[in-house]
Amino acid sequence: MEIDEKVHRTAKLFRAGGNAIRLQILRRLTDFDSYVSDLADLLDRSTSSTSAHLKDLKAVDLVEAETEGRHAKYSIKRQDLVDKLLEFVDLLSRDDDSK
Repeated sequence: MEIDEKVHRTAKLFRAGGNAIRLQILRRLTDFDSYVSDLADLLDRSTSSTSAHLKDLKAVDLVEAETEGRHAKYSIKRQDLVDKLLEFVDLLSRDDDSK
């Protein structure tokens, strides 16, 4: 049985969003476009590690980069998908006081 292309793309999206650092990057970029160095400082990570995470997010079209001189400023490309992904994370993170 061949995997439907949409299912394959969805799995890639979930893999990219299935990392705590990348989710934190998406949360930050939802509020502010940011440079790699700013994100690295915020996350207490190296710029190379942060760049690798951004590359993964860019590969599934969640973020995009605009070059400004020697630096790239990242922003959300697919706000609709990012909103749904973060909404899903929030849903899973809710304290279940209703039981």
